[in-house]
Amino acid sequence: MDRIPRFTPGASISDKAREQILKIAVELGAIALNLLARSLSQKKTHIIGVVIDEMKNPHSMLMLDMVTRQLQQRGYMALLLNIGSGKNYSAVLTLADQLQVDGLLFLGTVLTDELISVAREMHQIPLVQVCRNNDEPDIDVVNVDGLRAGKQLGELLLAQGYTRIGYMMGPETSSHHTQRLEGLQSWHFSKEALN
Repeated sequence: MDRIPRFTPGASISDKAREQILKIAVELGAIALNLLARSLSQKKTHIIGVVIDEMKNPHSMLMLDMVTRQLQQRGYMALLLNIGSGKNYSAVLTLADQLQVDGLLFLGTVLTDELISVAREMHQIPLVQVCRNNDEPDIDVVNVDGLRAGKQLGELLLAQGYTRIGYMMGPETSSHHTQRLEGLQSWHFSKEALN
């Protein structure tokens, strides 16, 4: 059976007959969700663009795994938008816009002015930044409290007997990813003041 049964609203078919036909069609594997048709009627595609710029980072891969699982559990499909080369923001986001994604999720992505500008040109969709802070009022942020994490890290290291602490961080960006360092430094200075 290569055709999907369609029923015109108000057509003269009994409910029982409709159920039997649909049951047989499902058993034969003839019915598949037509996402395009559903998106036209609901004005939602249930597709979220997941923008990532660092595919070699193991942390990013763990986050990508978790994000896609969570989206799928909620009935969404993830569209991976790899902008690692940094030169194709417009082409990649234009494709996502043509697919009418319901939102963009920036997964630890460094938000440059150009990237933000291109994302804002899309059709009024929510923009969410994960695992990195930003100062943009219309981009929601999901992140840890870096300042508090830095303070807790300092307390843990002191409890384990460490007295000289080094800190390694990634490349400088406009994001406030240094909050952990600031938390560690504020904890360290406050402990020195107490001694």
